[in-house]
Amino acid sequence: TNQVIASYNTKFSEKELEIARLENQVSELEIEKSNLESSLASLTGDNGISDQYDSLLRLLKLYITRSGEDEDDELVTTYEKIDETAVDSEMYREMYGIVKQYVTVDRIEKIFDEGMELYYTSYYKMAIPVFEKCLRLNPDYVDAIYYIARCYEIRKEYADALVYYQQIADRHPESEYFDEVESKISSLTQRLAEASEEEAGDDLLP
Repeated sequence: TNQVIASYNTKFSEKELEIARLENQVSELEIEKSNLESSLASLTGDNGISDQYDSLLRLLKLYITRSGEDEDDELVTTYEKIDETAVDSEMYREMYGIVKQYVTVDRIEKIFDEGMELYYTSYYKMAIPVFEKCLRLNPDYVDAIYYIARCYEIRKEYADALVYYQQIADRHPESEYFDEVESKISSLTQRLAEASEEEAGDDLLP
């Protein structure tokens, strides 16, 4: 009887080891499945590699066939959707770089000139979103930052103007605007403080 029991115990131990081994295999397969699903999502999901290649091909087509401002606007919109680092491919980055040069140098200057035309004709409110479009293409386009600040200042929206002047002070100390901007920050900060004191005084009136 003891021998039979020992035999069964041995068999049970072997079965338990087999079950544990199979469970471990199942766990490894589930991890592998999850990794494959993640890889597939990165390839085919929204903004995945496949989408990025499609967007790049569309961008190159728009760049090659561009013939006017309408096409340029569509090209810029498509450019903004592409992640330069999404695909680890030298050719991808090279093709992207060709269009980037056009959009962030040649095209951005045209957009900036449109904003300046509005600025010089005193359409300050309309000029702001045009300059902001420059910043979407190049967040460090200091001329656009400066003239957004100027538009807000002229419209007496001092708090908004101060935000953009501060960007130049913080991020572009080498800029030709830097000395002027420091003075602007000081004067606008004082204006806002005085306005705040006046409002506080009005609140105390009976």
